[in-house]
Amino acid sequence: MAPKATKKAKDPNAPKRPLSAYFLYLNEHRPRFVAQGLKVTEIAKAASVEWKALSPQQKAKYEDQAAEAKAKYEGDKAKYEASKST
Repeated sequence: MAPKATKKAKDPNAPKRPLSAYFLYLNEHRPRFVAQGLKVTEIAKAASVEWKALSPQQKAKYEDQAAEAKAKYEGDKAKYEASKST
């Protein structure tokens, strides 16, 4: 038998990864789904159907937010890595 793999411990000071465009959309629209009394799995299914139906112009808002968050994350990560190596 192969030895059981162990998870690498995460540094609590490391910057968190940014949300994707889809998750930004989901966070904005989740209250509407919760108000309908949907289960978590049903919320995910309904939101993904709506996301796929959005036009590229409608998705652009969330994709722009995701790009900004990613740029900020990469800057924060570079600072973190630099401070970690010193």
